[in-house]
Amino acid sequence: MKGWVLAIAAMAAMLAGCVAPSLDELVPFACANNGLCPSGFTCVENKCVKPTTDGSVVSDASGGDAYVTPDAGKDVTAGDGASDVADAADVADAADVADVADAADVADVADVSVDTTDSSAAGRIVVNPTSGLSVNESGSGASQTFTVVLDSAPVSSVTIAFSSTKPTEASVSPSSLVFTATDWSTQKTVTVTGVADNTLDGNQTWRIQLDKAASTDMRFDGFDPPDVTGATVDTDVPRVIANPTSGETSENAGTFPFTVRLNGPPAQTLTVSLTSSNTSEGTVSPSTLTFTASNYSSDQTVTVTGVQDNITDGNKSYTINVSASCGDPVWATPTVPTVSMTSLDAPVLERASVSTAGVAGNGQSGGTSTTTSVVLGAPSLSSDGRYVAFSSEASNLGGTDTNSVADIFIFDRVGRTTTLMTSGTATGASSRPTLSASGGFMIFHTLSSFASAVPGCVVMDTSSRATFQMSTSTSCAPYDITSDGVFSVFTEPSGGNTLVKRYSKTSSSSTTVATVASCTAASISNDGRYVSIVTTSALDAADSNSKADLYVVDMNNLSATPVRVSTTSTGAQLASGVLSGAMSNDGNYLSFTTTSVATSSDADTDEDVYEVKRGDQTTVTLASRITTIPAGFAGTSDLSTDGRYVVFEFATPAMNYAKQVWVFDRLLSKTTTAHSTYDNVLPTDATEYPAISGDGAWLAFEGRGTNMVANDTNGKYDIFVVPRP
Repeated sequence: MKGWVLAIAAMAAMLAGCVAPSLDELVPFACANNGLCPSGFTCVENKCVKPTTDGSVVSDASGGDAYVTPDAGKDVTAGDGASDVADAADVADAADVADVADAADVADVADVSVDTTDSSAAGRIVVNPTSGLSVNESGSGASQTFTVVLDSAPVSSVTIAFSSTKPTEASVSPSSLVFTATDWSTQKTVTVTGVADNTLDGNQTWRIQLDKAASTDMRFDGFDPPDVTGATVDTDVPRVIANPTSGETSENAGTFPFTVRLNGPPAQTLTVSLTSSNTSEGTVSPSTLTFTASNYSSDQTVTVTGVQDNITDGNKSYTINVSASCGDPVWATPTVPTVSMTSLDAPVLERASVSTAGVAGNGQSGGTSTTTSVVLGAPSLSSDGRYVAFSSEASNLGGTDTNSVADIFIFDRVGRTTTLMTSGTATGASSRPTLSASGGFMIFHTLSSFASAVPGCVVMDTSSRATFQMSTSTSCAPYDITSDGVFSVFTEPSGGNTLVKRYSKTSSSSTTVATVASCTAASISNDGRYVSIVTTSALDAADSNSKADLYVVDMNNLSATPVRVSTTSTGAQLASGVLSGAMSNDGNYLSFTTTSVATSSDADTDEDVYEVKRGDQTTVTLASRITTIPAGFAGTSDLSTDGRYVVFEFATPAMNYAKQVWVFDRLLSKTTTAHSTYDNVLPTDATEYPAISGDGAWLAFEGRGTNMVANDTNGKYDIFVVPRP
């Protein structure tokens, strides 16, 4: 609009007699982008050109009008039009000046100044180079660059976007550039990178497309810079591709699928063979695949299946190995993958009383000997269930074992080794082992002399075999050991009474916990502070049932009266007392077996197992709450470290009252049978003498059935371990 006003005003001034303009003041009505040409130039056909040397007036190429621009700051005044205009012919036609009816129509044109800055020249975007780029699919030479720059400063920012016409062959970064008035002259770099496509597809050409520039500066907006062309060099080699290349299978027939294809077409049929490095952990199917030029890129599925090995050996690694054969020389030795697999151990009931070679014992393990009446005792587990200690009369489990009496063995369930811990040549039996939490220490009873041990009760370092003598009485009874092996609790006779003692391995001395008429069970907390005992002695004034009861002694306050914990939930004493009892390793929970009714939920007077929190008799809970079968008879029990789980014996009618092992979950208030045979039927005989690992994950017991594991033909009592159900 401003151009129109200036043109009309100038023409009016000329017609009114203004001074004729100089040649460099002549400017056409319209020029590129409606801009003005600089001084000394005239716009012709929308282009700025210099005027002719004869000084003639220039009009636009189409015969349109021309107009003049006064010198900057020059006043335009009325005057004689004939003298101010060099020649009327210089103006093609007065009528061409539209809407100027009279010089008077232009009133008082004041000083007029004109900005002669070049705003009409179109902006240009320079790209270098625009061809000849070559990149590899990977490794050295995988990237090349080109630069972009503007040829003049923009009034506002200029944005240029990039994209690859074949992104699977070449990628471009960044995806756009922005130029401003401050960095327009700085060359900016764009990187093109080859893409590994794992395909034998030869060299591939591509184009990096530069979109039209976007800007509010009309000189640059819409400018279409040149694209950049190049090629990706195919660096692939003949390859058999597996996807994925790692996975897991569980021993419970868990499966893992993966696919196989080729990265290019073979000229002849190619056969892929697949094998498992360990078929006892996992098998592969199919074992062969066939590829041709027509199906090479099609995924073919392979399935790996886990195998149950019936042993608890932890997770195991194995591989699926791939090989290929083809008559095409190009595919004679293609690159092949290896699929890495992990077999997730699915623990099942397993026999622990076996040799390192897996041979079952040829003599009784655990329980009470049927030939010598020696109490071999319950098995014992380390806190994580890895180590199992047991007493066995077998002579074929390991070491030099020729004494024909019971010895102590430790079975490593992870390492799959069985170690003779006591002397296999001494004549006396060793029995009743109990492991510390880590399995690093063990207490037991022995009638043998070996190393520094003499008959009596002994603490042993299971690594060095060093021994510490707790008692030299052959009538002593070892009961429990702390997690670090520092303290142990045992009993020994003294003058017609029984002394309950706490032994310190550190000081090699013992402290009397209590002097009682008898003691049939004892436990010690991991810190050695609390000792539980089952005794017929009345250790508090309110004990008048003349039966055995479960007490807790605080070793930090031996002068205090022991606390009786075997009561009803209201604190009343049990008329029939208890048959057995135990304490959790943290010292907070205890279990006991009684024929008395200790809670209202006990509907019978048969033997039942209860659990109670030390210091709160209202928490007495019926653990043997087996509601799916008639009442039975409970036996000994054991607790996990935190007291959540209680494992116990229970005789049921379904087994003709032969004992079975059950486990109670205090948090879920649920009681479950603790084992099943390999064929998921009831054992053919009793399972008893239960133990539980400190973490509550594993149970161990003596089993007499012949169907506990497959091919159980030794005809002996064995030790079994099973994950807690």
